[in-house]
Amino acid sequence: MSTSLTRLAAIAEQFAEPAAPSIPKGWTHIGTDHRGKPHYRTAPGIAVVTRPRNPVADLMALPREKAEHNEGGTCPHCLGRGRYTAHRGHFGNEKCFRCDGKGILDRKDLAFLKRRMEADEPICLVVSA
Repeated sequence: MSTSLTRLAAIAEQFAEPAAPSIPKGWTHIGTDHRGKPHYRTAPGIAVVTRPRNPVADLMALPREKAEHNEGGTCPHCLGRGRYTAHRGHFGNEKCFRCDGKGILDRKDLAFLKRRMEADEPICLVVSA
């Protein structure tokens, strides 16, 4: 689990934004939108360019699971709903892969999770938002 968090932290560090953004020559900073994203104008009346969002930083900002995985217990990944809704875009509401859409963990689900943890494979620890 700690190695997965270390990998995510390394990826987030790789995509970290610089402290002071450099503005290309000829661009003018015209403010921010309602989400706090900066807007730049390339020339008067021609185009407004927004800075792309950092998907790794968005993922790191989502809540992490801290619950124990018990047989017959509620799935901490989807919070017992059976649907996982933390991703954005067309992944908005998909079946939870941790509990296979049941909302409750059984022996098969726990064995799959244990096998992935022992093999040091990535495990999504983001709680459904």
